Amino acid sequence: MTGEEKQFIRNSFDAIEDFAQPMVMLFYGKLFALDASIRAMFKAPMKDQAAKLVGRLQVAVDSLDDLEPLRPKLSHKVAAPRRRAAPGNWER
Repeated sequence: MTGEEKQFIRNSFDAIEDFAQPMVMLFYGKLFALDASIRAMFKAPMKDQAAKLVGRLQVAVDSLDDLEPLRPKLSHKVAAPRRRAAPGNWER
């Protein structure tokens, strides 16, 4: 990723900072509309879940210059929902 691309991401995230949580709530609404079975994977209230996702996105944006330390955390976060999902949920 070029320095210009990283700066574009940082600027874009800064531009939506005040609206990030409502935007994430819309994302989850659309996700669950597409596949309602996914909702069971999220135990926290959606407002809390949205705040978590925004926080994680902020960490990723803040780490654009050095993403390697995030790699183990990200691979664990991706694998955990798959382990909890009912068989077949991830085969679509």
